[in-house]
Amino acid sequence: MSEVQPIYTFSLTTDLILGEPQTFKMAQWVRRGLRVTEVVANAPVDGFVTLEEVRADNAYLIYDEKREGNLDAWELRVGSETPYPLCTVSDTVLDHGADVVGAYTGKVPDGYPPGFKFTFCVSLRGTPL
Repeated sequence: MSEVQPIYTFSLTTDLILGEPQTFKMAQWVRRGLRVTEVVANAPVDGFVTLEEVRADNAYLIYDEKREGNLDAWELRVGSETPYPLCTVSDTVLDHGADVVGAYTGKVPDGYPPGFKFTFCVSLRGTPL
C-alpha cells in the first residue's frame, strides 16, 4: 500500500477596492518546504487581474516566452477548462518565499458594488518536502 502524501497550500493575498485600478506586489516567506504542483487564483471574471510574475524562490511559475503581455488571472481559476501549464513545475521547490506581481484592472464583476473590498488570492499548492 502506498503512502498518501499530504497536500499543502500557501496563499498570498491583497485587498482590492472594486472599481479602483491598482498595481500590487504580494510577497511572503514560508516556514515549510513545498514542491509546487499547482497555482490557482480567485479571479471572479476574465479581465479582472493581470499577473506579470508568480515566483517561488525566484523560479518563474507562469513565465511563457511565447505569451505576449501579462497573464489573465482568470486562466488560473479552479475548474478552468484549459488550465495554464506551469513552467518548471516539477523542479520548483518553495522553501524560502514566493511573490506575485500584478495589476487589478478596475473591472467590477456583476453582483458586486463599486467600492466593495475584495481579497484577491493566489495559492501555490503541492506536496511537502
